[in-house]
Amino acid sequence: MAHTATQAVHHRSLASTLAAPFVTFGNWLIAIGEKDSRYRRAQFLASLTDEQLAVRGLKREDIAREAFGASFHV
Repeated sequence: MAHTATQAVHHRSLASTLAAPFVTFGNWLIAIGEKDSRYRRAQFLASLTDEQLAVRGLKREDIAREAFGASFHV
């Protein structure tokens, strides 16, 4: 009876090993940003239809200014 190895060996490239800390840090920054209530407000407003925005007196281009207020600079 023959035996077959079923364990796969995964090798990471040098580039992916070197990039891993930066990817982790970037994901951490994204997670912090997504927890911000202003971001959640922008996501909510973006999910509304144009008609729903109009009822609130907004247009699609107003979402960032409405959500981020004084901290939003163009």
